[in-house]
Formats: sequence, C-alpha cells, structure tokens
Amino acid sequence: GIITQENPDLVTVRTRLPAGVLTLDQLRGIAGIAERYGDGQVHLTTRQALEIPHVDAARIEEIARDLEANGTPVGAEKNEVVNIVACPGTDRCKLANVETIELARAIDARFFGREMPVKVRVSIAGCPNGCNNALLNEIGIVGRVRPARTPGLCTGCGTCAQYCPEQAVTLRNGVCILDESKCDLCGLCIRSCPFQLI
Repeated sequence: GIITQENPDLVTVRTRLPAGVLTLDQLRGIAGIAERYGDGQVHLTTRQALEIPHVDAARIEEIARDLEANGTPVGAEKNEVVNIVACPGTDRCKLANVETIELARAIDARFFGREMPVKVRVSIAGCPNGCNNALLNEIGIVGRVRPARTPGLCTGCGTCAQYCPEQAVTLRNGVCILDESKCDLCGLCIRSCPFQLI
C-alpha cells in the first residue's frame, strides 16, 4: 500500500477499506491524517479505497501507525490479495440478490494481504448488472437467482416479460415462457411477478 511517486522522496499511501465502507469518524480521521502527513488531498481509487498522496517517505511508519489507530490501515498493492470490492448488495440496492458487504468483510479478514504469485483482485456483485465489474477481476462473485415457474399457475399477465432486460421471457398463448439461453439470472422477473408465482 506504499506507492513511490515520481519524486522518490514522496509516496502515496493506500488504505485498506473492505467494500469501500468507512464510518464518519474514520473519514474525519483520514482527513486529519491527510492534512498532517500529505498535502491535504485524498484520492478515491477504483478499488474502493482512499489514497493519501505526497507523503514524506521518511514518515511511512508514523502514518501507518495513525492509519491503524483510525481503523483504516495501510492497504496492499503488489502480488497479494488487495482491497476487496463490493456493491451495496441487499443493504441498499433493490436489484441485488445477495448480501455483499459482510461477505466482503469476511473475505478481507481471511485473505487480505496474502502473498500470491500475482495481484489478486476480488469483487462482489449483488446481481449480474455488473456495477463493479466483478467478472473483470481475478475472483468475481455474482449474486444470481434462477427463476422457477410453477406450471399451470401463471396468469399470463406478462409483467415478467415487460421487466426482463434480456427479453428472455415471452408471452405465448397466455403463458410466460423463459428462454434460458438469454436469461442472465438477474431475478427481475421473480421480483416483478405481482402474484409471486416465480
């Protein structure tokens, strides 16, 4: 999590923030640390972490101690498991099929910083929409739901067909038909059924 800058006397310090979640107290703490050690700036990374740029390389141990005390320790960058990324999951997103934040914290607690042959990025998505590009990481976890229809009970209202973003559901002779080759297992048809028959 210590990245040498173009000026070799300065470094950027990356934090460890599983799923990109931090408390307001931690955010205030990082602001104070950035003022004390850097130039008062922070950088939001694509991996849901914060970096403090322009830190005097001679003060790495001091800033590391303060970040640890703040609950936002120095992150990882080299051939190891780096910051675990997660979308909001079922905590806040109506499209999510699975809880993601606690899973990210559990994976982080077990694997963060573990030395690997290459940098290993882990990303957790609550659904197949790909808001955090889980499939573009070395390990991508995607919450999917396979729709199961109860034969003979479908009213043929077509709501599921209207909501399906992949046009995997069609209405034929008053019955909704699922084309599994088009279905991405997002679960929208399940949530959209007004009679809860899927």
